[in-house]
Amino acid sequence: AIGDDLKTLLINDELLEIKGNASYGEDIFITSNGDIYVSGYEIATNEFNNYYYRSVLWKNGKLQPVLSYGTFNNNAVARSVFVADNNVYVAGNYGYYVDDGVWTNGQFELLERPSGDVDKVKAYSVFVAGGDVYVAGSVYYHDGRFSTPKAALWKNNVPMILGAGDM
Repeated sequence: AIGDDLKTLLINDELLEIKGNASYGEDIFITSNGDIYVSGYEIATNEFNNYYYRSVLWKNGKLQPVLSYGTFNNNAVARSVFVADNNVYVAGNYGYYVDDGVWTNGQFELLERPSGDVDKVKAYSVFVAGGDVYVAGSVYYHDGRFSTPKAALWKNNVPMILGAGDM
């Protein structure tokens, strides 16, 4: 149970104090030299005392500079992390109503939209091989009143919709 002030947590009848912001780990990557990266998000408050998600990255347990895009960082989640050739790639979003993308060493780039009536694109996983950056995610196509998601793969930010049943 969490206390009303969000500063206490009851586990097995033991009262614990929560230090800092509530936070969530989404993905982990361990480099060949043993550095441990965790992508995720924390719950923060803005100048109006409203809560929002802020995308974050930890390296060896220490919070790195907050991932953002410009000054906007509202309801952002860092979903996946990959490290290659001393470059850190993080897939995620920087706002609920905005397309997802990839941070490369802290610099955010939106995923390219494929052709068609696209509502939004989402990034769920990032992988790097042979210098190529791969992102797995979804493309949401406008379908009347709703959006229909389709699995997608981006290679170096070029989108490809994955077919159903292609094996």
